[in-house]
Formats: sequence, C-alpha cells, structure tokens
Amino acid sequence: MAHPFKRADRVSGLIQQELSRLLWREVKDPRLAQVTITAVRVSPDLRQARILFRGLAGPEQLPGILEGLESARGFLRGELGRRLSLRYAPELSFEVDQSVDWSLKVAQLLREVQPPGADPAAPEGGEALPEADDDEPAGPA
Repeated sequence: MAHPFKRADRVSGLIQQELSRLLWREVKDPRLAQVTITAVRVSPDLRQARILFRGLAGPEQLPGILEGLESARGFLRGELGRRLSLRYAPELSFEVDQSVDWSLKVAQLLREVQPPGADPAAPEGGEALPEADDDEPAGPA
C-alpha cells in the first residue's frame, strides 16, 4: 500500500497547478490578477488544503487579495473537485507565504553580525577554504 503522504504530496502539486491555472484564466477578480500560489499543504486524508500565496504588487495589496481568494473559495473548490476527479474536494484555507520575507530578514541579521572584512563564504573560524584544483584527485587514490 502506498504511503498517504506521498499521495498528499502528489495531490498538493496538482492543486497548486490547477489553482494557478484557474486564477490566471477563469477568475475575473482584478484583486487576484497578480497572485502567485507558492505552496499547497494537503492533509493526509486530502480533506484540507492550506494554500500559501504571495502578491506580486506589494504588501499593501495583501488584504484585498485575501478577500478576493475568500470570495472565490467556493468556485475554486468546486472546480478543483471536478478537474482533479477527487472523491472529496478539500476545504481551502488561504495564507500569505511569509517564507521569502523571513529568509530576507535572516540574511540581513546575519550580515549585521558579520565582522567587517570577513568572507561570508568562510566557515566558522575565519578564512575561506581554498579553491579545489581540477588537476588534483578529489580524495585518496
């Protein structure tokens, strides 16, 4: 028997593709014109789908985008059920994807604690590792 998580992962990918297609071609709400679906997390029983999204226009547009997605939820759920031939169309919940913002914040914090003149590619302790010489073997012969 296949693991349910593998099926959930496969269904997540299909939902992400189909939602992107629906938002691009079918939904006429102008608030949703610049939405990117970044990830879909589906529960193992396929009954719940958490949709992570980003707005390309900027953070000030996010409340309107979320409102538009909530407004289109019934339509999107029905279309997903039909197009993906799922026994149960999952309940959709929408959430702003913060991962890019968090990554940028962590990178900024790391730059702030870096000593002046240190090589950011260097391992802890200071100096960067020497470049590998293509003529030398990679390990013991």
